[in-house]
Amino acid sequence: MGTYRADYAWPRIKVILEFDGRGKYYDYRPTAEALLLERRRETALMDLGWRVVRLTWADLERPDLVAARLAAAFEAAA
Repeated sequence: MGTYRADYAWPRIKVILEFDGRGKYYDYRPTAEALLLERRRETALMDLGWRVVRLTWADLERPDLVAARLAAAFEAAA
């Protein structure tokens, strides 16, 4: 598996909040490689029981949407 860093997490209920920005997929390695590594990482975390909520920075302009998605993840984790 490995050690992973999340943008934000609620460890007690195993919910992770991830912000997907352009840099994550384009700035550090070839995009195809970045996508594959990110998918493997997310799969490993889900296999350990984590729920991952993915947001873009533009989503923050819709706090109602963010709140609803997090509330759904919290409820599913309970």
